[in-house]
Amino acid sequence: MTNVNSDNLVEIGFFKKPFGLKGHLRFHQHSPELRTIFKVSKIYIESKEFVIEEVRDDLNSPIIKLSGMNTKEDSSSLSNKKVHIAKNDLPDAPTGKFYQSDLINSEVINNGKIIGSLKEIIETGENNVYVISLQDGGEILVPNVPEFILKVDIANNIIEIIMPEVI
Repeated sequence: MTNVNSDNLVEIGFFKKPFGLKGHLRFHQHSPELRTIFKVSKIYIESKEFVIEEVRDDLNSPIIKLSGMNTKEDSSSLSNKKVHIAKNDLPDAPTGKFYQSDLINSEVINNGKIIGSLKEIIETGENNVYVISLQDGGEILVPNVPEFILKVDIANNIIEIIMPEVI
């Protein structure tokens, strides 16, 4: 295992619980339709490099075997850990799709005015929820649905929204 500078890494998901007794782990990928985990040979956890021995499909939760993780006890130490890959290993996203890392810290605009920036994306299953840090110090949650997200401009680092009404 080698260490790498975390500035050169992109988070793609996290490990769930161990699978079986031989060191396999279930993996949750932030954008499962991109299948990024199937396209790389090494990953990084807390800036430490791990070589992937095997990745197999199991519904929407791939099962991964890492070199050096040979028992359930070995792999359990990685449960709930964020998984990163090197930026240069990141395949291009298909047209109209974005990696979460492309969106984080984007300026958020409502009615032509900058209201804040995207700080976090919460995965809820059906639709992700954007956590927007407002310029006034507050925070709002906006579902990633066409009624609220009007435009995503990756090139200019801007997300245009319609503010949800607060009841």
